[in-house]
Amino acid sequence: MARGDVLLTVLAPRLTADIESHMAALMAQFGLQEEHRQRLADTEKGEPIDCVELHLSGASSELTSLRHAALELSETLGVDMVVQRNQRGGVAPRLVCFDMDSTLIKAEVIDELARRHGVGDEVAEVTERDVRFFAVQSNAAQVEAMRSGRLHIAGFSTGPTPFAVNLAGAVPFALMGSDSGQFGYTLQLFTHVDSDIHEVEDLKGKRVAHTSPTSNSGNLAPRALLPELGITPDEDYEVVYSGSHDQSMLGVVAQDYDAAPVASEVVERMAARGLYDEEDVRLIFESDRFPTTSYNYAHNLHPDLVKKIEEAFFSFDFVGTELGEEFEGVEKFIPINYQDNWKVIRTIQAANDVSYTPENLEE
Repeated sequence: MARGDVLLTVLAPRLTADIESHMAALMAQFGLQEEHRQRLADTEKGEPIDCVELHLSGASSELTSLRHAALELSETLGVDMVVQRNQRGGVAPRLVCFDMDSTLIKAEVIDELARRHGVGDEVAEVTERDVRFFAVQSNAAQVEAMRSGRLHIAGFSTGPTPFAVNLAGAVPFALMGSDSGQFGYTLQLFTHVDSDIHEVEDLKGKRVAHTSPTSNSGNLAPRALLPELGITPDEDYEVVYSGSHDQSMLGVVAQDYDAAPVASEVVERMAARGLYDEEDVRLIFESDRFPTTSYNYAHNLHPDLVKKIEEAFFSFDFVGTELGEEFEGVEKFIPINYQDNWKVIRTIQAANDVSYTPENLEE
């Protein structure tokens, strides 16, 4: 590889000697040498995290294998690691885009966006109650806050919703949708346009990128749905964890992975931002729609208050608001219920032996 062909970015609460030692071992394992490093964030300067970017060169190695090893190491050390080809051409990065699926914090932030763009004000006006934002840093903390009575209305992302229902008594009643009643996202399975994969059965013997063990569309859903199509992950194809939907999709484009299951809403945003060319990939499978973030009230609220909460959500007009501009195609909150709308998610989680315990929620 040429000088600085690979970039390794590490984010940690604090970059310790132990982490540095493991990073050095990872580079040695793949025959890489550090050519240059740039400190992007420093706790010693009062910043909240440490972040360093290493420019690496050395022996030729598979980027996919390096990413897989970095993902395993990051889970062991409790840090975030990103491996990518250095394709900047000397241009310094100016923008970093993250999805909202527990990337920087272990919580869904779509409800925070809703609060900032007026939904909280609407609830306060209709219910004639003081509405205060309750900040949490993880799904587990959010569920516990509702269970203990400190949180009364909350948005839970797709996978954690059954945990909130079973552990905290959350009652899902709404999610964002269109005037036609359409909502949610799908699992989409992509391969490179030049690959020999044209249908699901062609995945036999291939290397397929899943996102992370707890991801619904990026791991749990394909493990539950693909066997019905004659393909069982880990048996019929090798599973490689990429770390995110973005990394999976970009890996398919770069032909680092033979294929990847990803969330439709993520790849749609990536395409809209020009992060990949849609003509470089081929869609070989798409699932039925999954629900997105559920909006819930605590089960023990007075029925009169529940009616006013529902009125506030269902009367909220997205048109002309920042929230409507942020989520294209979203025009209103639509009524849902846990029994019907989360059936597919419960089926997927059951197929993956998920049990609704606090310990499993923290994983």
